[in-house]
Amino acid sequence: MAPKEYLEQHVELTAFEKQILDALTEGSHAALRTLRSQVAASDVVDRELTGAGCYTELRVDPSVPSLEGAKETCCFGDVHADMDGVIAGAGFLLWLERGRVASLESYTYGEERWPDQPRLLRWRHQYDEHTRAQMLLRQCITRDDAAP
Repeated sequence: MAPKEYLEQHVELTAFEKQILDALTEGSHAALRTLRSQVAASDVVDRELTGAGCYTELRVDPSVPSLEGAKETCCFGDVHADMDGVIAGAGFLLWLERGRVASLESYTYGEERWPDQPRLLRWRHQYDEHTRAQMLLRQCITRDDAAP
């Protein structure tokens, strides 16, 4: 199946995207819980294949709360994945705009092409939960009092 056909058939989050978004927002910190609730209430607006990755643009239901104290734009991510047909693996960033989930950036390491139908073999976090929460706060929150 060609990439364009694959994208046209998936106007909702794919199972692959859901797995990655779950991994990116995993944890007990309030900020991660807020992002999980946003992901659960989001729709896919657009997807763009870049050759070495994919951007999945999301729109969050306006009734779901924003991440308090968030910067205008930021991203974070510590999820690395082994994927079928991608030798060096892949990485992912969750982009936020004004405290709301905006897009998922998926990319291969090196010069490998993004598969037409990505299949996750396994994923791992680069950091422990506490460090991940601190990274999110440091990169995405402007307030000094936003401690975990």
